[in-house]
Amino acid sequence: MAGKYEFGTTKKFCDHYFGGEVAFKDEPFNSTDNVINNDAPFRRIIDELVISNTGYLWYEHGGRGYHQHLVLYSITKPEDVLENYTFIKSKYGNILSLIKNKNTLKFNKQSEL
Repeated sequence: MAGKYEFGTTKKFCDHYFGGEVAFKDEPFNSTDNVINNDAPFRRIIDELVISNTGYLWYEHGGRGYHQHLVLYSITKPEDVLENYTFIKSKYGNILSLIKNKNTLKFNKQSEL
């Protein structure tokens, strides 16, 4: 992976839930269920942020039915998902704007990461 995590807690979260199989912004990933590159993961980080004790991860999820997630998790225990939102595309240009408007997104279960 050419990119890097800005926050170590995001790495712990991705290692726990995705087995570390995640691309970084501008890296290739499989955005559809047509596997174009067997080495490319099905998830790609758009942005990440830590505020107080909460980590925020905004990522794309490819495969059958492309969508995006905004996940809130505990930085003291990154395997604990606090909130998980799913949406098709975001009209928000940055993660702070997305967080501010998260109540307009679909709330999902942790298992739907």
